Amino acid sequence: EVLARARTAGVQGILVCSTSPSDMLRVIQLREDHPQEIHACLGIHPLDDSCDMQAWHVARDMIMSEHRQRGLAALGERLDREHEPPARIGLDFSRPLLKQKAASRGSKEADVRAAQISLFKAHLDLARELDLPVNVHSRNAEKEAVDILTRYDDVRGVMHAFKGAAALAVQASKTGRLWFSFPPSLVYKWEYQEAVKALPLERLLLETDSPSLAAAGPKARNEPGFIRAAAEKMAELKGVTLEEVASVTTQNAVYLFGKASPRLQACAVPAAPDTSSGKASRWRRDAKVREVPASS
Repeated sequence: EVLARARTAGVQGILVCSTSPSDMLRVIQLREDHPQEIHACLGIHPLDDSCDMQAWHVARDMIMSEHRQRGLAALGERLDREHEPPARIGLDFSRPLLKQKAASRGSKEADVRAAQISLFKAHLDLARELDLPVNVHSRNAEKEAVDILTRYDDVRGVMHAFKGAAALAVQASKTGRLWFSFPPSLVYKWEYQEAVKALPLERLLLETDSPSLAAAGPKARNEPGFIRAAAEKMAELKGVTLEEVASVTTQNAVYLFGKASPRLQACAVPAAPDTSSGKASRWRRDAKVREVPASS
């Protein structure tokens, strides 16, 4: 039913992502069941119980095997579940969560942060090796995540639901390797709105972060078919049409994630980015895309 509603809304592709090694099997199965619509992003969330290097070795072998056999869209977050918060690779320095995680492990908060950083860098090392983009979670750790990413000058990726300072987003976007995605809660979250207004459209993507971050409020259930709400608000903030937001963000998604996903490549034909200026050039207007971009 979720996929049917997404199709009706015009969604062309859904990035379905993992949070742990055991979760990866479910993501892989979903892609096998729906190969024309589901694109896999595999990784470990920084606050998952398996966030350690021992679990990473298991996850790394699974990621490499799956990529060799069928290809991945990215290293990244997790799939849509009914009662769990969404998660991505990266860093999460939210104080209550760090405190809880440290207590459960009998360690210090500094140790939890250090473990997250080590795992994040391990993901980036693998992304570099496999030439895959990354889908990055950076809650309350936006500057730290950007600082690490800028040192990986051959890794490209997206900062999901970015709540950091708009100036930091603009600075990071000038590397020419980072994009920023925003969910339907863009309609009321001022931090997202400030970043969207400051960034060029060529550096923006749309997402849903299902089942969280719905336009209807923090407690509302979200799903991929609701992505139009984010597109409409983005169009309002940028002073452009909904069609332009849909076209350009779809092209951005294809450029970033399409290399390992032929289905995504078929969605639209991007123009080559202008790497000399650190910004992507305006996408071709004649690309045939649907109204709503590929989403996560």
